[in-house]
Amino acid sequence: MLRINGTKYDNIVSYELEKNQLWSENSGRSYGDMSWGGTVGGNFTKIKVSLYFDSPAKLAKLENDLLSGHINVEFYDTRTRTMRKKVYYRATYTVKINGFYDDGKEQLFDLIELTLVDHKRD
Repeated sequence: MLRINGTKYDNIVSYELEKNQLWSENSGRSYGDMSWGGTVGGNFTKIKVSLYFDSPAKLAKLENDLLSGHINVEFYDTRTRTMRKKVYYRATYTVKINGFYDDGKEQLFDLIELTLVDHKRD
């Protein structure tokens, strides 16, 4: 369902596609007859995913992949019902450590919340 820079992630707890539609400049509602006018600038698919990690090394791999502003993502799209490939950038992600033991040799993580934003419209 999700690959980031070629690495498949099967540890998905939740998967969300946020579909955004942006309109071109000077689009909007007419105050006269309240009609809508303008041109769609593009449709965009933002990915929001929660991942579970049982290994600090696997988490570190993801974090290194997220450093770039150009992240190759393959994801399942509900609209096309296919796997799609697009370039994304990382908007935000959150790492919460629930346990840090034996000088870091054992670490327990909560879910990793990740948001990816696409560079180009669908």
